[in-house]
Amino acid sequence: MVEYPARTLHEAVNAIWITWVGLHMESTNAGLSMGRLDQWLQPYLEADIGGCTSAAERTACVERAIELVGCLFLRCTDHLPLTPEFANFYFGGSSSDQAITLGGVTPDGDDAVCDMTYVFLR
Repeated sequence: MVEYPARTLHEAVNAIWITWVGLHMESTNAGLSMGRLDQWLQPYLEADIGGCTSAAERTACVERAIELVGCLFLRCTDHLPLTPEFANFYFGGSSSDQAITLGGVTPDGDDAVCDMTYVFLR
């Protein structure tokens, strides 16, 4: 468990990864989904960009966000829980599938697409 709340996008992505590994260790891929990561991470991107003082810094911040999301995707695809041989039979050889939801609508029916939606799609 993370001791303090995340303050930056980098810390938030790390907290998600640490939590994700713990969930997989506990449940062995029992229908887990990462959910609405663009919505959860948007405030951290906004805070990081808000600290930038120039267009070049903002561009570098967005490029770093794309890199962090790419790294998270790569980590998610290389996470293979230890399962016995019979699990390959029962799970059809699919050992670790992750799903996220991007964009969509808010509970109020408003457009939920945000900057992080585009970061994830990039």
